[in-house]
Amino acid sequence: MELYEYDTMRSVEDTYWWYTGMHQLIVQNALKVLTNSHQLKVLDAGCGTGGMMAKLHNVLPQVQLTGIDFSASAVEFTQQRQIGTVKQASVENLPFPNECFDLVMSLDVVCSEGVDDAQAFVEFYRVLKTGGTVLINLAAFNFLKGEHSLAGHEERRYTKAKLSKLLTRAGFVVESLTYWNTTLFPVVALWRPLSLALANKQTPRSDLKPLPGFVNQALTSLILKEIQLTQHMSLPFGSSVFARARKA
Repeated sequence: MELYEYDTMRSVEDTYWWYTGMHQLIVQNALKVLTNSHQLKVLDAGCGTGGMMAKLHNVLPQVQLTGIDFSASAVEFTQQRQIGTVKQASVENLPFPNECFDLVMSLDVVCSEGVDDAQAFVEFYRVLKTGGTVLINLAAFNFLKGEHSLAGHEERRYTKAKLSKLLTRAGFVVESLTYWNTTLFPVVALWRPLSLALANKQTPRSDLKPLPGFVNQALTSLILKEIQLTQHMSLPFGSSVFARARKA
């Protein structure tokens, strides 16, 4: 990710509609598996500016949270939240012993330039306890690459089939798999290729921009209804793909 994008992320992450939707998706799936919140250990593998760790801490304050990120800027932003332990490290080489976490979450990380996604999933499997859960969110469909992808140093995007194959090859049993941000998919499908064609390749900017309050509120309401729907069905398409899988 471009360094200036960390400032942008931190400025909007706690209120922006898309992050609110993703955080809710992670929380509702974490609650399915973290039935006893005492002494449970959770790793955010690629914690960014710490918004997901903060959200999970609010819901399950007894959980022991650890975050890692390859970016020193991201680590600094997350440390400022004073939640859990934060280290600078790569998802391909996690600085933890085998079977030490009950839950690993990794959100829009292994799709980044230079990351070996297969190796990252092997590492997630290694550090999870037997019966532990991994929650993965990734950008979906290569034709949705845009200027946002350039700003985030996104190398590739995923389908449900591709994500499922990577997880099963690492040894995981996939329990839930869905696309999301389905309602706005037509808008994204039109905007992203156009933004890529018009992008300033030297200083690309992400789609993360402050929105008028009423617009953000309306989009938040829309995405939360959609996230609720994913508890009952797998959505057929969307700009993101999510999986919950278990270490057998």
